[in-house]
Amino acid sequence: SSATNLVTGLSGNHVYRKDMANPGAPPEIVSSNDGTVAGAGNGISQNIDISSDGRWVVFMSTSTNFAGASGQQIYRKDMANLSLPPVLISSSDG
Repeated sequence: SSATNLVTGLSGNHVYRKDMANPGAPPEIVSSNDGTVAGAGNGISQNIDISSDGRWVVFMSTSTNFAGASGQQIYRKDMANLSLPPVLISSSDG
């Protein structure tokens, strides 16, 4: 979303997750190294998919401040431990 009112102090295109079991809780920022505004990506994050249980979120980002960043990259965020490894795709993956 490019909304500026979802997470205080954050603007730009980021990925957020809303816990529908706890509707009073604020949205969580997914496109962040550590789940904080300070760790938020410095590029555009888009093309999102989320697992049915909400634990895994996959998205594409142009952020250069994520681990393994190399221009446009696909990431898989584990919302249980906030890890954000890039998804490695080789030419043999088809």
